[in-house]
Amino acid sequence: MKRLLVLLAALCLLAAAAGADSEITENCIDLYLPSDPDVGSWECTAEDEDLIGIRSNFYPDIHELGLIGTDGAEWFHVQGRKPGTTALRLRYINSFTLRADLTLVYRLTVDEKLNVFIWGFEMLEAEHSPRGEIRSFFFSVGGYEDLRTYSLRVNEAGEWRKETDGGGEEAVPETFSGELTRLVERYDAVSWNGFNETAEGVLDGEDFVLSIVWENEYGIHAAGSNAFPENYSDFRQAVERLFRD
Repeated sequence: MKRLLVLLAALCLLAAAAGADSEITENCIDLYLPSDPDVGSWECTAEDEDLIGIRSNFYPDIHELGLIGTDGAEWFHVQGRKPGTTALRLRYINSFTLRADLTLVYRLTVDEKLNVFIWGFEMLEAEHSPRGEIRSFFFSVGGYEDLRTYSLRVNEAGEWRKETDGGGEEAVPETFSGELTRLVERYDAVSWNGFNETAEGVLDGEDFVLSIVWENEYGIHAAGSNAFPENYSDFRQAVERLFRD
């Protein structure tokens, strides 16, 4: 993953500085960004949506684009609509955590003829440690006939909702996120990130999946089948108590 992000950064810097992976034509600019659908995908938004229009597509065969070392490329066609300046934000969304690993910010100018020009570029890497409180939590545990799930999220109305398997969904105060954050810290579940082990030869037993995202968009993902990280049993019991209370 790190090698892919380095490649992305290098190619996009070239695009911003010299147009190596961008093609400027009449009142538009085309950006080609390397992408692997199994790892993540790009999300493109504009600070001022009235100034530019954005179209996109994915190309599985990237040989003609000259991008080597990736499984494909995403194409963004940015066309001028009104004169002015704006920022184009491209976020590389990790397929596992569903959060941004890398954010590219292009500063754009649209002139009176609606031609689009890049005049600034910034690359923001994801933070490598959690900061703030938990904003999204999913934990499933159990076997084939006894699977239990516990989740916490914020809905579109800004309301905190917790959900337990068999208990349904219900509103909770925002302080619930703080309690859950402290629980994760107490059992050092952050260190589980990337854990993915299976005990061979065990047909019955317990599986688990854990996904957490914090305020700063740092996320972790861990999973196991009859194999567990340190403090797992205590963590599981604490989560179950918190969600059942």
